[in-house]
Amino acid sequence: TTSDSAPECFTRICPTEKDWKVRDPNLGTSPYIEPDGVLTGGFISGVTIASIAVALLIFYVIYKRGLENRERRVKEAVLKSIAKIMTLTTSKELSPSDLTEMFQKIDADGNGNLDKSEVKGLVDEAGVANMSDRD
Repeated sequence: TTSDSAPECFTRICPTEKDWKVRDPNLGTSPYIEPDGVLTGGFISGVTIASIAVALLIFYVIYKRGLENRERRVKEAVLKSIAKIMTLTTSKELSPSDLTEMFQKIDADGNGNLDKSEVKGLVDEAGVANMSDRD
């Protein structure tokens, strides 16, 4: 028998699957048997998650290294700026009053604390490095 959506047979007698099995005993079997899957879903998801974790670790290390380099660069710039604006006496010893005077030159608003803009101003004034606002 045929389904309603199948076209009619040319001879008006349509063979059924049972009829085809009589003519071909291997009906429906293939000599090409697909092997069982070696990679399971759990293995693939484990490799994917491990790859993402390794990538995140690499990005974190790169970020931390960049942060450390920027911090070192800023510290060097500040130290060079301080050394450049310092006027050392011939005795090469600084008195507390010399340090207080130098600090007051750097502390533009006079609040007793150095903020980011004052340190940036010190570095810019000394001209030893180009500091961005992010530094």
